[in-house]
Amino acid sequence: MELKPGQTIGIQKKEDQQKYEAVVLSTCHNSCSITLHGASSDAFFPGDELVIELTQWEDALYILHALVTNVTEGRGASCCLQFNVFDFQRIQRRKSERMAVNIPAEYAPLPEKKFDREMPQGLIQNISRTGVLLSVQNPLNVGDELLLLFEIALNKEKVPIGTTGKVVRVHRDSLHPKFPYSYGIKFKNPERLLAG
Repeated sequence: MELKPGQTIGIQKKEDQQKYEAVVLSTCHNSCSITLHGASSDAFFPGDELVIELTQWEDALYILHALVTNVTEGRGASCCLQFNVFDFQRIQRRKSERMAVNIPAEYAPLPEKKFDREMPQGLIQNISRTGVLLSVQNPLNVGDELLLLFEIALNKEKVPIGTTGKVVRVHRDSLHPKFPYSYGIKFKNPERLLAG
């Protein structure tokens, strides 16, 4: 979970539940400075408790709890706040449950027309109806489109799956030494995975 300069966040004063939109100016460890639009400097005081909503990727929402340490007047109808984060929680917003697995996979970047060479190997570490966590030997980029081939067990039989997907996030910690890079892959057409 990271706050970054230029990032837009939702913020509210815990006491009155009034919601505002803010832009992060700077961060340092657990301290942050923001510009709060539509609020005057007399609306906040040092010691006020804040609840901050921060969307991280499309599947997670972080709720941060912070204390205001400084308030200054901004330009127009805005003020600048400095605060220290003292607690946070992550709220899962996945559309489908994921299941931990260890499924060998092959993948190839698209648009590749012919596969005259061996496809790189990877390992699917979790799977859901909408995507997988894929660990690989070489780095990929967010936005890369892939052809993904693997087998899943259905009714005690191995069923081959071939699908396309897009790298939507970098997973910081790979759990497998042979595959040091892990990525969230979102299936392009999840409803067609088992069709035909």
